[in-house]
Amino acid sequence: MSPESPALTPVKVLDPTGGQQSHLYGLGLSIAASVMRLAPRLEAITEKAGHDELMAQAKGMLTRVDSLMAPGLEAAVSNEYVSSHWLATFAWEALIQRASSRH
Repeated sequence: MSPESPALTPVKVLDPTGGQQSHLYGLGLSIAASVMRLAPRLEAITEKAGHDELMAQAKGMLTRVDSLMAPGLEAAVSNEYVSSHWLATFAWEALIQRASSRH
């Protein structure tokens, strides 16, 4: 997957008070956590195989993590109860994954 993939682009939430739309914040956080789990493994596999193009894609995917996380992290600490009361668990997962991937 290339870093420019729509799957690695945050989805704009038009109504943060909408119960259904607020789930898009969680989607971004979940995708970010998944990328942080998968990209290092893909890097290791491609390094062994000597596949430079896939290595570049794996590294590029990681550059999208912050933009995926930002809307969800902001919503998790907002005054909007509809999303903030459950988003904290998705934010926690993404932040824990970020911390563990930096070691």
